[in-house]
Amino acid sequence: MQKDGTVYIINPKLISSDGTGTSPSNGLTCVPAVTGGFCNPQPGEAGNLSLYALTGPTYFNWDLAASKDFHLTERIKLTFRTEAFNVLNHPTFFIGDTNAGTNNENINDQQFGQSTSTVSQPRILQMSLHLRF
Repeated sequence: MQKDGTVYIINPKLISSDGTGTSPSNGLTCVPAVTGGFCNPQPGEAGNLSLYALTGPTYFNWDLAASKDFHLTERIKLTFRTEAFNVLNHPTFFIGDTNAGTNNENINDQQFGQSTSTVSQPRILQMSLHLRF
């Protein structure tokens, strides 16, 4: 989902006005900032977020290669080869903080629910000629 050019991994309606996933708490109650949102449970209480609720998007990357042989003479052969890495140029968005090197899913972080970078590389094309004799 996108809102104001920012890619969100969750519904942006679940983010509070300060960018976090929680509301300012008095420390006694678990009241979400928005209806259906998240809150920090008290010690010994179960929160309202299920296990593995914030798993990232599936990573997929298609590579493709094609080659053609040209017989120049009986003993000399020329091979043309093209390879494409991430041929569909599909971005896979990263969830968390790339600077920390961890998957930061902290509901108290002001960038909670946002994807600030990608895991995948952009499309790469390479071509080669091989002369065999």
